[in-house]
Amino acid sequence: MGMVFRYHDDGEPSGTAGRPIYGQICALGLTNIMVVVVRYFGGIKLGTGGLIRAYKTAARETLAQVQSVTKTVQDVYRVFFDYSKTGDVNRIIRELSAQQLDQKFNHRCVLVIAVKKGLSGKFTQRMGLLDGVELEFLRSV
Repeated sequence: MGMVFRYHDDGEPSGTAGRPIYGQICALGLTNIMVVVVRYFGGIKLGTGGLIRAYKTAARETLAQVQSVTKTVQDVYRVFFDYSKTGDVNRIIRELSAQQLDQKFNHRCVLVIAVKKGLSGKFTQRMGLLDGVELEFLRSV
Protein backbone atom coordinates (compact mmCIF):
# COMPACT_ATOMS: atom_id res chain seq x y z
CA MET A 1 0.00 0.00 0.00
CA GLY A 2 1.38 3.40 -0.96
CA MET A 3 1.25 6.62 0.94
CA VAL A 4 -2.28 7.75 1.80
CA PHE A 5 -3.00 11.34 2.80
CA ARG A 6 -5.87 13.76 2.84
CA TYR A 7 -6.30 17.41 3.63
CA HIS A 8 -9.34 19.63 3.56
CA ASP A 9 -10.05 23.36 3.74
CA ASP A 10 -13.45 22.80 5.40
CA GLY A 11 -15.16 25.93 4.15
CA GLU A 12 -12.06 28.12 3.95
CA PRO A 13 -11.00 29.50 0.57
CA SER A 14 -9.42 26.76 -1.53
CA GLY A 15 -5.81 25.96 -0.63
CA THR A 16 -5.66 28.20 2.45
CA ALA A 17 -5.92 25.65 5.26
CA GLY A 18 -5.36 21.99 4.39
CA ARG A 19 -2.44 22.41 2.01
CA PRO A 20 -0.36 24.66 4.33
CA ILE A 21 -0.92 22.28 7.26
CA TYR A 22 -0.01 19.28 5.12
CA GLY A 23 3.09 21.12 3.92
CA GLN A 24 4.32 21.44 7.51
CA ILE A 25 3.78 17.71 8.10
CA CYS A 26 5.76 16.90 4.95
CA ALA A 27 8.53 19.37 5.85
CA LEU A 28 9.15 17.42 9.05
CA GLY A 29 8.90 14.03 7.32
CA LEU A 30 6.14 12.85 9.65
CA THR A 31 3.79 9.96 8.95
CA ASN A 32 0.80 8.47 10.75
CA ILE A 33 -0.31 11.82 12.11
CA MET A 34 -3.39 14.01 12.06
CA VAL A 35 -3.38 17.77 12.63
CA VAL A 36 -6.55 19.77 13.25
CA VAL A 37 -6.47 23.55 13.45
CA VAL A 38 -9.52 25.48 14.64
CA ARG A 39 -9.75 29.15 13.68
CA TYR A 40 -11.80 31.51 15.85
CA PHE A 41 -10.90 34.85 14.27
CA GLY A 42 -9.79 36.23 10.94
CA GLY A 43 -11.69 35.35 7.82
CA ILE A 44 -12.12 38.29 5.48
CA LYS A 45 -9.92 40.52 7.65
CA LEU A 46 -6.96 38.17 7.20
CA GLY A 47 -7.39 37.58 3.48
CA THR A 48 -6.18 34.43 1.75
CA GLY A 49 -2.48 35.19 2.38
CA GLY A 50 -3.15 35.79 6.05
CA LEU A 51 -5.17 32.57 6.33
CA ILE A 52 -2.37 30.57 4.74
CA ARG A 53 0.20 32.08 7.15
CA ALA A 54 -2.10 31.51 10.15
CA TYR A 55 -2.74 27.82 9.39
CA LYS A 56 0.88 27.18 8.43
CA THR A 57 2.18 28.87 11.59
CA ALA A 58 -0.32 27.08 13.86
CA ALA A 59 0.68 23.71 12.39
CA ARG A 60 4.43 24.46 12.54
CA GLU A 61 4.32 25.66 16.16
CA THR A 62 2.21 22.72 17.26
CA LEU A 63 4.36 20.14 15.48
CA ALA A 64 7.49 21.70 17.01
CA GLN A 65 6.15 20.69 20.44
CA VAL A 66 5.28 17.12 19.47
CA GLN A 67 7.59 14.34 20.57
CA SER A 68 7.91 12.04 17.59
CA VAL A 69 8.42 8.30 17.84
CA THR A 70 10.30 6.40 15.15
CA LYS A 71 8.89 2.98 14.39
CA THR A 72 10.22 0.47 11.89
CA VAL A 73 7.75 -1.59 9.89
CA GLN A 74 8.52 -5.28 10.24
CA ASP A 75 7.31 -8.44 8.54
CA VAL A 76 6.65 -11.39 10.83
CA TYR A 77 7.33 -14.94 9.68
CA ARG A 78 6.99 -18.40 11.14
CA VAL A 79 10.05 -20.51 10.27
CA PHE A 80 9.88 -24.32 10.31
CA PHE A 81 13.09 -26.37 10.18
CA ASP A 82 14.86 -29.50 11.42
CA TYR A 83 17.32 -29.34 14.32
CA SER A 84 20.20 -29.86 11.88
CA LYS A 85 19.50 -26.41 10.34
CA THR A 86 19.49 -24.51 13.65
CA GLY A 87 22.96 -22.99 13.12
CA ASP A 88 22.19 -21.86 9.57
CA VAL A 89 18.82 -20.35 10.53
CA ASN A 90 20.27 -18.56 13.56
CA ARG A 91 23.14 -17.16 11.48
CA ILE A 92 20.71 -15.57 9.01
CA ILE A 93 18.61 -14.16 11.86
CA ARG A 94 21.71 -12.67 13.50
CA GLU A 95 23.22 -11.27 10.26
CA LEU A 96 19.96 -9.52 9.32
CA SER A 97 19.38 -8.23 12.88
CA ALA A 98 16.01 -9.97 12.96
CA GLN A 99 14.13 -10.36 16.21
CA GLN A 100 13.03 -13.73 17.56
CA LEU A 101 9.53 -13.38 19.02
CA ASP A 102 8.73 -16.99 19.88
CA GLN A 103 10.18 -20.49 19.67
CA LYS A 104 8.92 -24.06 19.96
CA PHE A 105 11.02 -27.18 19.75
CA ASN A 106 9.05 -30.36 19.20
CA HIS A 107 9.66 -32.86 16.41
CA ARG A 108 10.54 -29.77 14.29
CA CYS A 109 11.82 -26.37 15.31
CA VAL A 110 9.44 -23.43 14.92
CA LEU A 111 10.51 -19.82 15.33
CA VAL A 112 8.49 -16.64 14.94
CA ILE A 113 10.76 -13.94 13.54
CA ALA A 114 10.28 -10.19 12.92
CA VAL A 115 12.39 -8.76 10.09
CA LYS A 116 12.69 -5.11 9.04
CA LYS A 117 10.48 -4.63 5.98
CA GLY A 118 13.45 -3.46 3.93
CA LEU A 119 15.32 -6.71 4.64
CA SER A 120 12.33 -9.01 4.20
CA GLY A 121 13.24 -9.96 0.62
CA LYS A 122 16.80 -10.84 1.60
CA PHE A 123 15.50 -12.84 4.57
CA THR A 124 13.08 -14.93 2.48
CA GLN A 125 15.69 -15.43 -0.24
CA ARG A 126 18.37 -16.65 2.16
CA MET A 127 15.98 -18.88 4.10
CA GLY A 128 14.71 -20.27 0.79
CA LEU A 129 18.22 -21.46 -0.06
CA LEU A 130 18.27 -23.75 2.97
CA ASP A 131 16.95 -27.27 2.33
CA GLY A 132 14.09 -28.25 4.58
CA VAL A 133 13.36 -24.73 5.81
CA GLU A 134 9.82 -23.47 5.32
CA LEU A 135 8.51 -19.93 5.81
CA GLU A 136 5.02 -18.76 6.54
CA PHE A 137 4.30 -15.01 6.31
CA LEU A 138 2.12 -13.97 9.26
CA ARG A 139 1.70 -10.20 9.14
CA SER A 140 3.34 -6.77 8.91
CA VAL A 141 3.61 -4.72 12.09
